Amino acid sequence: MPVLSFPCAIHRLGNDSRPMRRRVWIKGHDLRSLALTATRQLGVAHHQCDYALTSPGADTTRRAFLEIAHPDGDVLVGPMAAPLPTAAMEGKAFTLDALLGVTGFAGLGSDDPPSEERRDDPRRHLVVVTYSPICERHPFPPARQPRETDAQYQQRYDAAERVRIERSSQQGLHLVRYDVPPEDWTAQDIEALMVVAYQVLPTNEPRWRESGAITQAKFVNPQHGGVTLAHCLQVGRGDYIAHLRLPAFPTFALADWLAHRHCDIHLRQPVMRLELIAQGWRHIEHLDRSKGPRRAEESLAGWCAAS
Repeated sequence: MPVLSFPCAIHRLGNDSRPMRRRVWIKGHDLRSLALTATRQLGVAHHQCDYALTSPGADTTRRAFLEIAHPDGDVLVGPMAAPLPTAAMEGKAFTLDALLGVTGFAGLGSDDPPSEERRDDPRRHLVVVTYSPICERHPFPPARQPRETDAQYQQRYDAAERVRIERSSQQGLHLVRYDVPPEDWTAQDIEALMVVAYQVLPTNEPRWRESGAITQAKFVNPQHGGVTLAHCLQVGRGDYIAHLRLPAFPTFALADWLAHRHCDIHLRQPVMRLELIAQGWRHIEHLDRSKGPRRAEESLAGWCAAS
């Protein structure tokens, strides 16, 4: 499943000591899981906290932060590329469920029957952009070198963390709209969805010569936490991948694609199974030769019975 990782700054207010500040890295697959993971850093329940999205940057380089406030402390998650707060959200705090509702993420990714709100607007799709480098050029935390002093290691640690924060800041959860119903999708719609996913990828990343895949991935139902398998459209650029969960397997759209576009199909058939099937064919041919020639219908019937 697509997993996001962001820095989480915790500020705790102690009753009998000085305030405590620390930073950890948290992971999540959607906005709710990120918020709940960050809330656990305070050791409180989510219904005791207020949640808000803020964006202090300029319009050209906007990044969002998820703020979690509690009387005993607060948490700041980010920066992230999306979701960005709207003008109506600036300066306002919400409960977690209310924040998911106002951002449009409530109910997305659920396998449960759609609510009345989702029936009125059924064309929303979630695109998750993750940092997925082919090779980790800047591992974090960095390995300790021989005879390295604490000050030298801390300097390298801080530099590696700055790189990681910058790379993770281009991850995000994007809500996109595509009005064609999934049951009517054709090859053109698959291509249009790839364009939609490509548009939310970082523009400063190098382009690949080819990009796009439909894979089977695990997704977590936000309502009850169960894991389900679903097909996902993936589009990559540089070290980032945009994941768009498909509401259903696009059978007709892919058939249309295969008929009119160049492509390669990777069947990923296990070699052991191929060898077993080949041994079965050889066994059938040996029996046919030992029993003498038979009519084609009899050979086919015998093979069907054996299989």
